[in-house]
Amino acid sequence: YPTWDQIDAFRNPLTEGEYALAKYLDVKLPEQWEIFVQPFLNGDRPDIVIFNKAVGLTIYEVKDWQPGLYHSKIRQIKDKLTGQYRTVRQFYVKVNGREQPILNPQTQVNSYRHNLIGLYIPDIGEAIDSYTPNLTSFKLAVYFHKMTTNQAIGLMQTNPSHCSVFGHDTLKSPLNSE
Repeated sequence: YPTWDQIDAFRNPLTEGEYALAKYLDVKLPEQWEIFVQPFLNGDRPDIVIFNKAVGLTIYEVKDWQPGLYHSKIRQIKDKLTGQYRTVRQFYVKVNGREQPILNPQTQVNSYRHNLIGLYIPDIGEAIDSYTPNLTSFKLAVYFHKMTTNQAIGLMQTNPSHCSVFGHDTLKSPLNSE
């Protein structure tokens, strides 16, 4: 959803990576899966969401980031409410020779899930609060279209159980070929 004709007519066209992942999912997923491209979720607009009522859903954030232009560092930041420090991974992009801070893609995709289960569908949020394993039906993924999976994981320094991170080579791997 929407149809490919409607997607092709988007006022803001899909990025190369969004298009590649949506096409891949459309070809590879069984018919029981529903694919939502840039769904509007009460102000949130994740790149791609796939859903199967028997399995759950996955929210994808797609990045067309060039290797070498982006990096991350661990920083200590002070919480404005509590005054306590916490450790965060801050991401940066090089623009005109200077580092500009940007949003962590995992934080971005996690906020979509948080809003979906906490604000938009509170009954699900309550079910998760009462039995945490219910959260496993709501998966997160970040796809880096211009990076290999190893480059993407190196950039993200991620815990794979929290959020899947993969690159273009995953879409082309022998297990995924036609």
